[in-house]
Amino acid sequence: MENNYPWVFISSDNNMWKVYLNSSSELMYKIIYENGKWTEEKLIDTNVVEFSICVQDQTIHIVYANKKYELRYCTRKDEKWFGEKICDIQKNNFEIQTLKALISQDKMHLFYLLKSKGGSKRGILRHCIWDGKKVKQYNIQYIVLSDRIKTYYQVYAEEKNLIKIFFASNNKDELSLGYSEYKDGLWTDSKRLYGIHGSNVTFKVLKTHYTINIINKMKENFTYSLEHVCIEEDTMNMKSYKIYEGKEEPVEPIIFSVDGILFTSWLKENNVFCSKYNLDKWETPIEINKDLKEPINAYVFLNNKKLNDAYIVYGIENTSLKIISFKEISKNTVKALSKEKSDMSNYDEYVEKLKQKSKNIYYENNILKEKIDFLNKEIKEKKLSINEYENRLIKIGGEKKILKENYDFFIQVKKNIQKELENTKEQLENYKLFINKLQNSLDKKEKNNNRLKQEITYLMNENLKVKQELKLEKNKSIVDKLFKKKE
Repeated sequence: MENNYPWVFISSDNNMWKVYLNSSSELMYKIIYENGKWTEEKLIDTNVVEFSICVQDQTIHIVYANKKYELRYCTRKDEKWFGEKICDIQKNNFEIQTLKALISQDKMHLFYLLKSKGGSKRGILRHCIWDGKKVKQYNIQYIVLSDRIKTYYQVYAEEKNLIKIFFASNNKDELSLGYSEYKDGLWTDSKRLYGIHGSNVTFKVLKTHYTINIINKMKENFTYSLEHVCIEEDTMNMKSYKIYEGKEEPVEPIIFSVDGILFTSWLKENNVFCSKYNLDKWETPIEINKDLKEPINAYVFLNNKKLNDAYIVYGIENTSLKIISFKEISKNTVKALSKEKSDMSNYDEYVEKLKQKSKNIYYENNILKEKIDFLNKEIKEKKLSINEYENRLIKIGGEKKILKENYDFFIQVKKNIQKELENTKEQLENYKLFINKLQNSLDKKEKNNNRLKQEITYLMNENLKVKQELKLEKNKSIVDKLFKKKE
């Protein structure tokens, strides 16, 4: 639900309650009693960022998140508010968004989106179950955030403890819409339904007998669209229908059923427009409150006659509050369509159509002018980009020329080095040959030298023998001479 809107409900004593956040983050309430005027507003709590309400057995249950990252609960007994803390919320770089409370099997089911801060696109769709004492927490789905959408999920409860949740997640050039179910204490794996293109996207879900009805609002190329996707619940077969297409934005579109007939309504320039589904197509939207002069606002209306039944309604507020009911919208739509068909041949209506056509042409001309201005701006930006690319190409060409010159220089250096290397190799080979020759010569000389050494040694030995023999001969000669003298 859109929690920036006030919540309203009618109590068992037929008093209308309004609960809302003011600009100071204070959770306030006021009541309309039988006199038809608002009481003074009164405070429930401060520093509140999100809240959601359930009414069960005439008891008001309010769940809210505060700036301390706490989930809190309060209820009203004997005209006094009583509160307590449910649990703390994960706060590491996350902020809470779109809090929703449901009651199933006497337990409070809380849903919210943890949205990453600091520019990150991460989000976590979380589910908490509180029985008044303990809390169980589940991460239903990781969401990829996008600037094209603000409210990422819708949830509703059915009988037999079945809860269905529909959610959107960014997927490249589209928003992917998927769903999951909570049954028997477990969440099923998420399934993708379809993709939504464009910006300024919202979606609303209405469950009817055997079908799921979703309306999507989106903006593409300055044109707003409303489409209806009908999904057969048993087969999940889908059909889509165009409801509206135009230059003016349909604000806060809603889909509802009255007596088995589908209607889609929205606000446009403080007027309520509505389209009726008839025989596999949507009739031309028609304005149903031309006489209203007071501003129309949107509220979250809580039907206390049916558990967990909360939906967007339109209302007019001054000293009191008048809710424009779905029955009133459907009745006025059928009446206006009947009148329009009966007056189709009327000249005034023909003139009105011409005026509307002229108005549409005027709007189209304005849109075309916006497109031309936008295209001219794009052309200017493209030219700047082209000039930038040309300058880059010139710079790259200069750098390429320098690189080529350096390459040629290095190639020449490489050739010179290669040539010097080859010369050096040749010189090395010649040097090796010279060394080998020199080594051979040295080896030969070494052999000769060894032979000469052997010969010298032999001669020296012979010489020594000769000397010894000469010495003996000399000594013998001396002895002989001495003997001769004696004789």
